[in-house]
Amino acid sequence: MNEAEERFKILFERSNDPELLIEDYRFVDCNDRALEIMQCNRKEQLIGLRPFSISPGLQPDGRYSSEKDREAIDVALDKGVNHFNWVHRTFGGDKLWTDVSLIVIPFKGRNVVHAKWRDITREKQLEESLQAQTERFLAIIDNAPFAAVLVDAGGKWTYVNSRFRQLSGYDLYDIPDEATWFLKAYPDPNYRSTVLEERRREVERFRHNPLLRQGREYTFTITCKDRTPKAVRFIPVPLPSGGYLKTVIDVTEKENMKVGLLRAQARLVMKSAQLRGVNATLKVLLKSRHDGQVEMESSITDNINRLVLPFVEELKRCHHDAHSMACVEMIEGNIRNIVSPFMHDLTTRYDGLTVREVQIIDLVKNGKSTKEIAHTLRISQSAVNFHRNNIRRKLGITNKRINLPTYLSHDPGSE
Repeated sequence: MNEAEERFKILFERSNDPELLIEDYRFVDCNDRALEIMQCNRKEQLIGLRPFSISPGLQPDGRYSSEKDREAIDVALDKGVNHFNWVHRTFGGDKLWTDVSLIVIPFKGRNVVHAKWRDITREKQLEESLQAQTERFLAIIDNAPFAAVLVDAGGKWTYVNSRFRQLSGYDLYDIPDEATWFLKAYPDPNYRSTVLEERRREVERFRHNPLLRQGREYTFTITCKDRTPKAVRFIPVPLPSGGYLKTVIDVTEKENMKVGLLRAQARLVMKSAQLRGVNATLKVLLKSRHDGQVEMESSITDNINRLVLPFVEELKRCHHDAHSMACVEMIEGNIRNIVSPFMHDLTTRYDGLTVREVQIIDLVKNGKSTKEIAHTLRISQSAVNFHRNNIRRKLGITNKRINLPTYLSHDPGSE
C-alpha cells in the first residue's frame, strides 16, 4: 500500500460519515460509522452484500432496489461520479434515508467505487410529515364551503379548490401566477390599477405588522372565464411560508340587492320631492281659493250691510200697513239668513266673539259710527258701546291707545 492509499485508508476509517467501498457491485469494506448506522457489529455482516440486500424491495419511486443499485453503480463507473437519494433497511429493521455520493477511485491497483452516505432520515420524516399535513389541509380546503386559493411567496398560484373553479371557471393551468390572475380577472386597466393598489396596501399592512393573522375584507368585481362579471369578497390570510391563503366568497346576489335597494331609495327620494312640490302647489291653490272666498264673502256682507240693510231700515221707519211691514221684516230676515254663514266664518276667525260682536266688528270695519250701528242693529247706543268694550277686551287691546277701526283694518285674521 503506497502512501496515498495509506492516507486514504486513515481518512476512510476515521470519517464521521458512513463510508463504504464497492467492487463488482458488492461491498468490500466499510468504516465503523457505517456499521453504527446500519446497526451491525462486524464488517463481515456487510462485506459481500449488494446494496439492494440491505434495502427494501422497492425504492420510493416504485422501482426495484435490485435494478436501481446496479444502475447507480454503472453511472458512477461511466461518469466517475453519481449522486442520489436511497432508502436502506438497517439490520434492526429501521428505515434509513441516505444521501449517497459515489466516486470512482484507484485503490490497490484497481478502480473501486467509494460510497459516502449522509443520514437524511430526520429530514425525510419531517418532509413526509409536512406533506401529510399539507394533504390533510388541502383535503379540508377542497371540501370547504367557500372558494380558496394558495399563493406562494413569489406570487405563484400553487392550488385552487373545486369551489373556486365553480365560481370563476378558472383552473390552476389558467392562472399560474398573480400577474396572470390580475390580467384575466380585471381586464379593464383602470379598474385593475385600483385592485392592484388595494393589494399593495394590504401587503404593506402585513409587512408592518407580521402578527396579523387575517387581512381586511375587500370586494371587487371579477371577470370569470366565461366573461361573466361576479362580485366577490376576498379575505387574505398570511401563511408561515410567506405566501397567502385567499378565501373567495361570491356576493353577487347580495351586491345586486344592495344596488337595487339604493336605486329604490333614489326613486323614493325623487317621488318624495315631487310630492312635496305638488303639495306646495296645492297649498298655494287652496290658500288662493280660500282667500278669494273670504274676500267674496266679506264683500257680499259689506255690500248688504251698506247697500241693502240701510234701505230696509228706512222702509221699516215708514208707516206701512201691517202686510207691507210683514213683507219688509221677511225681506230683512231672508237677507240676514243669506249672510249668516259668512257671519259664522267671521266668528270662527275671531274665536270667542259672539255673533252680535262679529256683526258690530263688520260694521265698525265699514266705517259705521256707534249711532249708525245702533240704528242698523236696532239696539241702543249703550248696548253698542258695551259690545265694543267686550270686543276690545277679547282682542287684547283694553286700556291701550289703539283705535278699534284702525286695529280691525290691520288685523291679519280679518284679511
